[in-house]
This record gives sequence, C-alpha cells and structure tokens, in this order.
Amino acid sequence: GMEADVLGLISVGTKSPVPLQNVVVEAKVNLYAVHLSSTLTYYNDSECPIEVVFKLMVEQSYAIVEMKADIAGRSITAEILEKASAAQKYDDSIASGQTAALVEEKIEDVLSVSMGNLPPRSKAKINLQLVGELNTESDGRVRFSLPTVFKPRYTPSGSSEPLAPILSCDSMQVEYATVPAVNTCTLVVDNAKDIAGITSPTHEIQLVTNSAHDQIAVSVSDKWLKHDLVVFIQHKEIHKPKVTLEDGDRSTNDFMSHPAIMFSFFPEFPPCEDLKCEFIFLVDQSGSMDVHITSARETLVLFLKSLPQGSFFNVIGFGTDYKSLFKSSCPYEQENVDLAEKYASDMEANLGETELLPPLKHIFGKDVVPGAYRQVFVLTDGAVSNTHECVELVEKHAHHSRCFTVGIGSGASTALVEGLAKAGNGIAEFVKEGEKTSMQAKVIRSLKCAMQPAVTHPCVEFCNDSHSSVEVLHGLTSLPPIFNGHRVVVYGVLKTTHKDHQGLKGEVVFKGVQSGKPLSYSVPYDFGADPSAASRTIHHLAAKSIIRDWEARREYQPKIVKLSMESGVLSSYTSFVAVSDGITTPFQQPMRTWDIQPRSYVASDGMDDQPTASAFMNYFKRSFSYLTEGLFSQKPKKHRLKEVATYTVSDDSPVTEDDWSDMLYKVVSLQRIDGSWSLDDRLAKILGKRWEELKGACPAECQGTMAEVWATVLFLTHLRVKFALRQEEWELLGLKAEKWLQLQPLPPPLTLDEVYNAARLIVGD
Repeated sequence: GMEADVLGLISVGTKSPVPLQNVVVEAKVNLYAVHLSSTLTYYNDSECPIEVVFKLMVEQSYAIVEMKADIAGRSITAEILEKASAAQKYDDSIASGQTAALVEEKIEDVLSVSMGNLPPRSKAKINLQLVGELNTESDGRVRFSLPTVFKPRYTPSGSSEPLAPILSCDSMQVEYATVPAVNTCTLVVDNAKDIAGITSPTHEIQLVTNSAHDQIAVSVSDKWLKHDLVVFIQHKEIHKPKVTLEDGDRSTNDFMSHPAIMFSFFPEFPPCEDLKCEFIFLVDQSGSMDVHITSARETLVLFLKSLPQGSFFNVIGFGTDYKSLFKSSCPYEQENVDLAEKYASDMEANLGETELLPPLKHIFGKDVVPGAYRQVFVLTDGAVSNTHECVELVEKHAHHSRCFTVGIGSGASTALVEGLAKAGNGIAEFVKEGEKTSMQAKVIRSLKCAMQPAVTHPCVEFCNDSHSSVEVLHGLTSLPPIFNGHRVVVYGVLKTTHKDHQGLKGEVVFKGVQSGKPLSYSVPYDFGADPSAASRTIHHLAAKSIIRDWEARREYQPKIVKLSMESGVLSSYTSFVAVSDGITTPFQQPMRTWDIQPRSYVASDGMDDQPTASAFMNYFKRSFSYLTEGLFSQKPKKHRLKEVATYTVSDDSPVTEDDWSDMLYKVVSLQRIDGSWSLDDRLAKILGKRWEELKGACPAECQGTMAEVWATVLFLTHLRVKFALRQEEWELLGLKAEKWLQLQPLPPPLTLDEVYNAARLIVGD
C-alpha cells in the first residue's frame, strides 16, 4: 500500500516505527566480496502488545541469504519457496488480494515480513545475513560502506506531510532510537598479505593483524556510528587479474556442493593516440532537477573545459521539450565554448517532465562529424515510460556512437541509466544523496573513459586441465565494454562429478579486443592448494549473478526456482516465507511500486527495473501526485513535442566568475580552451593578492606569453594546493594546462620547475 514510508520494525496498527535500540554488524571482506552478519534489536517501550511487520530495503549489489528473528523468545526463520507454493500457504482472504499482486509484479527492493505480536516492554532481535559486491574508487581502492538496510529512515517527526520530499542526507537517516544510533561494527579483511593499507576518511579505526589466519581486523573507535562509515582497502597489486576460490559444501548434493571461483580484474590498459570525438551533453532540465541544478551547471562547465582540443560538441537540455544549443555539433572553439558556458550558468530546471526519446532521435538523426567518434552523455534524475525504445535507438547506432549515463538521486531509473550505457557500449554512474563522490567527478570519470578505446567483446572462460567432466555455470554470458579504472568480476561454478575437488585445477582466461588488436590474460587456479570451505559468500554471489543472467535471458522458470531454493538467494519467481513455531506467514512483497505511471502504462519488457537504493522516497512523491491526479480525474496531459531550433543568448553579458559560488568553479570558468589562464585582476582576487604583487613575483619579465605561463602555473598550483581532495573533478583540465605549458618557450635560463617553485611561495602562504 501507500504506507511504505517507514523502514524497520513497524507497528501494523499505527504504522509507526518501533524504537531501534541497537545495531551490531560484522563484516567479512575478501577482495570485492563481502559477507555481513547483523543483529538489529528493537524494543516495545509501550504498555501494550503491538503487532509488528519488518520492512527492509536491499540494494542491487546485495542479497539476503538468511533471516532469523527472536520476538520476545519466539523464534522465526525465513525460508525460500516458489511464489505459487508460498501463495498456497496464505490464508484465502489474503491470497485473493495480495498474492495476485505478488505474482504479477516484479519484486521491489523492499521486503516485508509479518512477525506477529511483540509483548509490552519486550525486545525483538532480528538477525540478517547478507552478501554483496564492493565497488572501487578510480584509483583501485576497494570501498566498504554499510548498505541502506542498516540505516532506518522515515519522515522527520516535525513534518506533518507524510510525503514531504526529504532532500538532505542528514534527515534521510534519522534513527528512531532510544539512544543515539548505537552501532557496533567490526570488519575482518581476508588475505592480509596482499593488502597495502586500510584507511577510513570518516572514522578513527584500529587495525589488528592476525598472521596465522592471514586476516586484518578493523575496529571503529567511536562507540556510536553517528554518520556513515566508509573504509578503503588498498591492495598491493591492483592491476593483476586474480582468482578467489571457495570449495563446495560436501554435505549437500546440489549447487552449493560444487567448487566456485571469483575472477576479478581492475584493468590498466595502455593509453591510445588522441581520438577525434564529437561530444554531446544531454542534460535533464525537468522540474525535479531543481535540487540538483547547481551541480548540473558546474558539471557542464567542467565538462566543457575538460574536452580535448580538435573536438566537436553540442549541449541539449531536455524535459517535455528539448532545446539544442547549436543546430548541430560545433567545433571546439573559444567563442562556441563561451556560448555554452553562458547556457550553463543560466540553466534552470524548467522544462517540465522527462522525455528522452525526442532529443535522442534528434541526435541520431544527424550525421556524425566525418572521421569522428560520437560520444553522448546523458544526465538524468528520472524515469521514462518508453525505456525500451530509448535503449533500442542507442543500440541501433552503437557502431559509431557511445553512450555514457549518470543517474542522479533516488528517482533515476536503473533500467534506463544502465540500459542506455549497456546498449551504447559506455558506462553508467549513479550519484546518490549525500554521497561524497560528486556528480562532477563522476561525469569526468566517464569523460576519461570516452577518451580511450574500450576493450570490446570481453569474455571470461573457465578452463580446466584435470578431468573433462566439468560443466561451468557462470552468470555473465556477455560482459559490457571494459575501461581503465573499472573493475570486472565474474563468477564460475564448476559442476563436477568428482566428490574430491583436490585435483581440480586449470586457468581462467580473459579475452577482448582493444583498438582492433586482441588482448588476453590468463590466471591459474588450483583447488588442491587452498580451498577455503568455511565461507559461502562466493557461492551466494555466483548464484545471484547466474539468477540475474537467467532472468534477463528468460530462462526456463523451474531451473531458476531450483537454483534460488538451493542457494538461498531470491529470484523473481521465489519468495521468502517466515516459519514460526509451525505457523507460516509469507513475506508479503509489496507490488513493484517503482516507476509509477498513469494507469495506461504497460511495461514494454520484463527486464529487471530495480531502483536505486533510496528510490522509494521519490516513489512517494510520484505516487502521491498520480493519486491526486486520479482523485480529480484529470486525464494525463499529452505533451506536444516540438524542436526548439537554437538557443539564443538573451543578453550579451559574458559569464563572470561571480556566477559561480563554489571557488573551484571561479577558477574553472576563467580557463581558456587551450588549457591556459591569463593574468588579470580576477586571478589576483581569487588568490587573495594584489595584481601588482603577483606581477612582481613573476620569475621573469611579466608580459606576453610569460604572463600567461605565470598565470597558468599559479592557477594550477592553486588547484593542487587548495583543491587536492577534488582532483577527480579538475584532473583533465589540469592535464590540458600542463600540456599547454610544455609547449611554451621560456626566456633562458628559466625552467618550468623554477616557475612552479615561485608559484608555490605565493599560493602556499
């Protein structure tokens, strides 16, 4: 129903959360795989018994593999059943209503389970086991943070409006607790000898190495985790392909009994000669982008200044209609970039709803600039009703155009953002509320990928030398193109008739094509040497990956159900059922409440439209507006689509650095497209110095080219000193400035190093 605004243990009667007393999480990390074991303790502080339901949200990169609860001494265990069997266990009245919805709709990320009565002044303890895959930073560090399931959210108590949009990340994670969000979090990292360092930008941590078990234990010194914990794990040989082995469980005869392999690779390929490119920046200016518009403006300017010389570019804003800055892509010249920067600084979120197909048709309706490769960047915070058609259009043009996407906030449709990037051989990035890696940095990360040839047609083969009777199950039949700085993880499960896996060895081979040349890496594996049988994590992640692949390829349903039940990982055909003291209550999965459209909408395909972690905040806002639309029985407006020819600059005032509130963008907006800056009052003002003082500190006579060299070195030093932590944002335009400096003649015997030393004295104080 509509009451999905609260996660955690909820009173069925009042819809309010039961106070959360304590969260204990134990995490075990093995390279990119993580297993989380957690206990959440809730306390009924009232004088009455309350009927409770537990609701949790599980992110796409995680899966629940076990759930148990102790409700005031009554124990409950969840098991996986096929939906039809789960439905039969329903009481008839429930079956008629919810089950129909349950079976015909896709699973949302929110699960809920009825847990019966919680007596007054008593505790409910819920134990969850999850497995997940960790992401990497662009420098190869593995990033660990706690998933959403441990951050109960609800509408802030001061808000009378149940659907109030929650915008700040602080209010989104209000803990309803009797004490400050009590959290104990311990983290154990395997393969200690391969680890170069473990750090946390958010908390003080202690490390204890256990050499006997080759593990490092990480503990957080804060008694309470008041804000998100982030831990970075740096491996020694980050670019070397690796295999992680996990032996099968000999006590069973099913999927879990076969040995499993995780192959992972964080590639670094040799860079290529400059590609000639046409860059098209498609930015969502629909009304909901309002809260993100400042970031979008900054992102666009950063993008414009980071493009390589000799490119072509265009900017298109879209909403219900779209407007194209130039009729077709223009050469990357200063006056064109000035116009685009003016467009960026004036950009508002005022173009209505999100309609992406018309601007895509407009782009692909034009010929590609001769000899150039087209790169389309899409920035959106929404969903569209015709995802399938948009994806098909991008796929049709994928031979000459790549597509990169950035999904912003909780309302960005995963199916759209990931679908476009996959179809267009690009990559998808998501910007989550309150996340440190900004939209700006993510777009530049994608731009770096656009400027290198990807490894296309990648594939991973699991070869085995021992006995021929091995069938390999693996979950990625086709991998997306691979770029520098993006990790590849593929699981293989070796179905063997041999009960003894000791003799099982072979190699995992990675192949692909880069710039027309074949690439190949192989890594040997040997189960005789070191099978870790204690853990089940890799088996669970392999099952999740295989289930997703089979679902996408519309595999035979009973086959998926069998794997789901054997592995304990949910699929779209199975359901959790909670069994308590012989009484069975199914996990009632709410309908696919995501991407709510006016009633006429029919999903164009059964693809997994799973939302991003906090999609449901937006889902409320949307469902509420559709509800009211229904109440007043207005027909959804048919939007007329017209092409707005070109954007005209309303007034001739140039963009000044005052248009940017963020100091970094004052610097960026003054850079010229060749990478240089010029010496003037604005530079002096940003550096907090007088112009004469800067001129006087120049290590040679400050005029002509030397003045520009001096200004460029000053600005570059300013970026390195003052914005070191945001290097991802300015990295490309910094490289451009360095390249420009290399080409400038200096009055002998002066060297560039001496100019940098002089600049450091000015900027450093």
